[in-house]
Formats: sequence, structure tokens, C-alpha cells
Amino acid sequence: MGYSIPSLLVFLDRKDYDRLEWGGRAFSYQRIEDDYRNPFERDRARILHSPYFRSLGGKSQVFGPNQSDFFRTRLTHSLEVAQISKVMAIAICEKYRISATTPELSPWEQLHFCDLVEAIGLAHDWGHPPFGHIGEAKLNNILYGHGDIGFEANAQSLRILTKLDRAYPNRPGYTRGILAGVMKYKIKRSTALAEGLNKFIYDDDWDLVEMTCPQWRHDETLRNSTDIHSFQIEVKKSRTLPCQIVDLADEITYAGHDMEDALYTPLLGHGRIASIDTLSEHVEREVVEKIQSETEFVSGASLEETALQGGWEQLRSHLLGVFRSSSPSELRFGAHKIRREHMNSACATCRAEYIEGKWRVRISQDSALRSALIRHVIAPLVHHDSRLVTLQRKGSRVIESLFEEVMDDGEDLLPWGYREEFALTRETTAKARICCDFIASMTEEYALRFYQRLFESDRGVLTDFF
Repeated sequence: MGYSIPSLLVFLDRKDYDRLEWGGRAFSYQRIEDDYRNPFERDRARILHSPYFRSLGGKSQVFGPNQSDFFRTRLTHSLEVAQISKVMAIAICEKYRISATTPELSPWEQLHFCDLVEAIGLAHDWGHPPFGHIGEAKLNNILYGHGDIGFEANAQSLRILTKLDRAYPNRPGYTRGILAGVMKYKIKRSTALAEGLNKFIYDDDWDLVEMTCPQWRHDETLRNSTDIHSFQIEVKKSRTLPCQIVDLADEITYAGHDMEDALYTPLLGHGRIASIDTLSEHVEREVVEKIQSETEFVSGASLEETALQGGWEQLRSHLLGVFRSSSPSELRFGAHKIRREHMNSACATCRAEYIEGKWRVRISQDSALRSALIRHVIAPLVHHDSRLVTLQRKGSRVIESLFEEVMDDGEDLLPWGYREEFALTRETTAKARICCDFIASMTEEYALRFYQRLFESDRGVLTDFF
């Protein structure tokens, strides 16, 4: 008894239900007696109970986890992405039902599909290290000098899900649907290095890509692409529908929630927004073209220059209105309203279109444009502020110092689990990857305490460990 795979599937594939066997050598269909949950509900439960999920509560989204009770962390961001992803999945399913398209979408597939999307949303940021994107860049730079193996947060998420999350020893891994859903950038590390790209999958894990997404022809697609940009477009098109939904929800959530956080700080002010009048004159042309390209890709419609400028003027007007608030409570309400309207619009207009034999996620052009404008124009005003950059530089220094120390004496400094593997490893690149796995899994508070015990004279008592 228990769940059953629907006989006809619209948005899923029967292979999505297959689970990675212990050891990661193949996928197989597996069921557990007396477990009435579908495979994606089981995966969601495993994700929620994982220490890698819990550690996200101690990692920065934009601002540090201990700087305010209001600011979002990687954990709250992941919860919000999962929730928005599920709303989008529900909208897609209901619109498909209303269209009376065949084959019919069964209630069971809709349930399974929404569970899968939500689980991917919860796991999509597992690979992010402490101290945000500056920590990711620092680890990538460090590993560049240890055999060009590199570090990338999305690639690390896949590594955690398939190799590092060992809470269930000798039990099968996650389903194919989950693993395919976190593979946003199916690009080989060697290709990324040659083309100057910073998004990739580790070469050591490429066999997982071939097992999970056998229809993806990386080398052939690269040869047939006119340039690296067209190749990147094909990589985006190769994403599974759940992966597209979570990626879009991630961008919408990032644009809405992170902007709301920024409005609560003095890093984003009236003068900085007011100074950008005509978008094309005050923003680099490359950025404007990126905004236009992303908007067209997500909305499926061409974006005229007048629409681009009109979208900016509308967003700018709304933000300036928030800054003119007469009280802190009015400012909070205005920021919340902008965020809520943006996210509601994206969810309400979300739909799936069947194009060239594949499902593609779409939202309205207005929603797609606003998201791109916030991410490429508003967010840099915050991220490049000297007050935030100084904190990021500190995080970068902490990561670099910890890596050097652990790499030099890992058999004594690493905790159990990492220590045994480090001691048995002889290759320098493999040792570097172990040290990277340890540091990337740290919360920011733990990284700072580890650093203080090593390098500062006023720390180092036994109670630091509790």
C-alpha cells in the first residue's frame, strides 16, 4: 500500500522517482514498507532534519545573521524560496487544468510535483559558505591554486546531497528529481575555467550529471554554440521544470526580500536612488543589456527600450515614495508593500509553456523586469557600500587564514569525520577539497570563534567548545 506513481505524467518523469543507490553508482526505484509518503516528501523530511539545512541559520543572506533580528539569513531565505516555489508550482498546475489540455493532470501528480519543488527550494542553497558571496569567491580563488578544482555554491550543494550528507549511512540517497532540480549550471569546471565563467559543476562530480540528466549533451552543445553566451542560454534551457521554478523563485525572493532588508538600513538612501534618472545614461550598457536579456528570457517577449525605461521610472518612483515616509513604521509598511506586490505579481502570472519539446516557466514582463532591475541596479548600491565591503573583507580574511592552518595541520585541527579522511588522503588536491568542505559547512559564528581560538590571545578556553 502507500503512494503510487500516476500512470500518465505531465510535468514529471517516471525517472524522477528513482533514488540514488548507496555509493552513488546508479538510480533505482525503491519503496519502503509502511511509509505512505511519496519519495519527494521523504526527501523534504531528510532535508529539514539535516545539519546542513540548520547551518544556514548562521550564514549571511545580505547582512550578517547577528546584525539584526529583522534581517534574513540563508535559512529564512531558503524557507521563503521554498514557499514561493510551491505557490508558483500550484499556479502552473491550476492553469494547466483550466486550459483543459491533454493529457489530464492528476491530483496525485500535482501533489508530488509541488512536494518536489518545495524540497528543491529548501536544499538549493546548501552549498553556500559563511560570509556570503565573498566567502564563495575566496574559496574558489584558494582552490584555484590547488589543482584548479574550484569552488562554486551550487556545485557544492550537489556535492553535499550526494557525498557529504551522511546522516543516513548505508541508505540510498536522494531522488533523481531532487538532484536534477539543484543542477542549475550543468557546465564542466574545465570549460568554465577556459571561458572565464564562475558557475560550474565540479569535474569529479560530472558523472552525476551524466547519470541524472543523460539527455544533456555538454560537449556537443558547446561545439554547436556560436559563442559562450549562446551556450549559457542552452544550459538554462536544459534545466528541468522544477529547477526553473526554484531558480525563478530564488530571483524573485532575492529581489523582494533583500530589497526590503536594504530599505531598513542606511545603505540604500533617497539620494542614491534619485541620482539615477535615465537608466541607459547612468548604468553601464552591459548591465542594461543583461537586464533586457534576462527579462526577455523569463517573460518570453521582447523588451522595448521605452518599456525598460518605463519600468525603471515606476520602480524608482515607488522607492522614492518609501524614503519620503514620515515615520519608521510608515517606511516599514511602504517597504513591505513593494515587496508583497512584487512577489504576488510574479506568482499570479507564473505559467508553463511547452516549447520545442520542453516545459519553460514564464512570468509577466513587468514582474520579470522589476526583478532584474532590483538585482542589477538596486542591489549593487548596497553590496558595493564601503561599510558592507569592510565586513566582507573580514570574512574573506578569516576563511583564508582558516584554510591555511587546517591545510597545514588537518590531522590535529579538523574534527572527527573530516580528520580520518584527511589522514588517509595523500593527494594535495583531495586534502584541499576536504578542508574546503569543512570550512564551507561552518556558520559565521563558528568560523569567527575558530579563528579567535587560533589567532587571538584573549580566546582559547575550554568553554569555547560548548
